[in-house]
Amino acid sequence: MKKNTLILAAATVIILFFFAGCDKYHRDRYTGTWEFVTNKRVTAYENSYPVARELDTTIYYTGKISYGNFENQVIIIYTENDEVTFPIDKHGRFAGYLRDGDGNYGDFGGRIDFEGNKKVNFDISWFYWDENGSQKGRADSVKGTKIKKGGKNE
Repeated sequence: MKKNTLILAAATVIILFFFAGCDKYHRDRYTGTWEFVTNKRVTAYENSYPVARELDTTIYYTGKISYGNFENQVIIIYTENDEVTFPIDKHGRFAGYLRDGDGNYGDFGGRIDFEGNKKVNFDISWFYWDENGSQKGRADSVKGTKIKKGGKNE
C-alpha cells in the first residue's frame, strides 16, 4: 500500500511539473517596452523596375510589444508612426499573415525571430502607390532589445 501511495505521489508531482512548465500564454514573454533600431528603405519604381532609392534612414525608438486580438498575435509599435501585428507560434516564430497598424492585410511580407525573450529581429516589406500615383517599395529591417517586462495587459 505504501509503495502504491509513493508511486501515485511521484506521478502527481511529475504531472504538476509538466503543467507548470507549459507556457500557455507564450506571448507573455515578449510583451513590454523595447528599444528598436529600424533601418527604413523606400524605393521608387517605373514599369516594375527599381529606379531610385528615396530614403534610407535609421530610426531609434522606444516602442512596445503588446497582445494582439488573438492568442497567437503580438502588436509591435516600432517607430512613432509604424505598427505591425505579427502572428507567432509557440516558439516566437512567424506563423500566418501580417497586418498593418490599421488592421489591413496587404501586399507585404515579413519574418520575425525572437531570440529568447530579450531580443527580436524582424523584416517587413510592401509595395504601395503614393499620392502622385507612383509605385513605391518599402522595407523595414528592425532589431529590438527588451528594456522592461510587460504585464498581461501591456
